Amino acid sequence: MNERLAGLLFVLGAALAEGFSHVAFKQAADHGQHADGPLRAIAAAMRQYKTLSWGIGCFVVQAVCWTLALKFLDVSLAYPASSVEFIAVVLLARLMLKEKVGGLRWAGVALIVAGTALVALS
Repeated sequence: MNERLAGLLFVLGAALAEGFSHVAFKQAADHGQHADGPLRAIAAAMRQYKTLSWGIGCFVVQAVCWTLALKFLDVSLAYPASSVEFIAVVLLARLMLKEKVGGLRWAGVALIVAGTALVALS
């Protein structure tokens, strides 16, 4: 495996880990949505230790993958390629949170895929 491919795989791993962390934080935040006031909402979200721990753990994995990606890639390639995170978040929100994703949003995801592919091929 060449260095560029390894770097792009680490970027993908970082994007997936960050996507999972966003989903975990959203799940924790949803536990506080019916609380009386913002401070109680934050407290309710903080009581979701497992969900918050999962989200924080995913951020740690993301940081490790991102650092390894930068070992193999120029940041001018890695950073634009990391836009696959947006795709991961939309897909995970649809699959795990059952969020509705409309046609316009899917069109935006398709444009991100196209742009990421162009950057990766450059």
